Amino acid sequence: GRTISRVQQALSWSYGEDVKPFKPPLTDSEFHSYLNHLGQLSRPEDLRLRIYHGGVEPSLRKVVWRYLLNVYPDGLTGQQRMDYMKRKTREYDRLKGEWNQRATPEDLEFIRGNVLKDVLRTDRAHAYYAGSEDSPHLTSLTDLLTTYAITHPQVCAGKGVWSRIVYVSLLK
Repeated sequence: GRTISRVQQALSWSYGEDVKPFKPPLTDSEFHSYLNHLGQLSRPEDLRLRIYHGGVEPSLRKVVWRYLLNVYPDGLTGQQRMDYMKRKTREYDRLKGEWNQRATPEDLEFIRGNVLKDVLRTDRAHAYYAGSEDSPHLTSLTDLLTTYAITHPQVCAGKGVWSRIVYVSLLK
């Protein structure tokens, strides 16, 4: 903290408050301190602030980001969250299975072609998306965006919406 304050003084930076030093990433045991005895998130704003100042251990990201992005409705217990995610997985599988009922083969081919163009432009330097064009992560992203495009045609009607769909779909 002192070093940052001295740098601010040397460069004449002043934002009205001292910059607090960053903390180490949020650990699993610390994360559980933000949950009550039922497994409900009890202090969401405190959790957000804590993550802002220190981040999250990589092993916790899948869990914590669902809270940060409001994937879960408020007040769910641990078991209710698991049931909710199972229900959403079944819903996605059902929507994916309805592609041929919702779109003609020609439309489906057109949509998948457009989605694939943007999927292949995903940051391939990122380890998750690196590798061949038929990697399971790129295939999953293609399927997700195709499902979104088929079930939300009003959003996907114009050009250049595919990258926005990636963002919106990943937030839901």
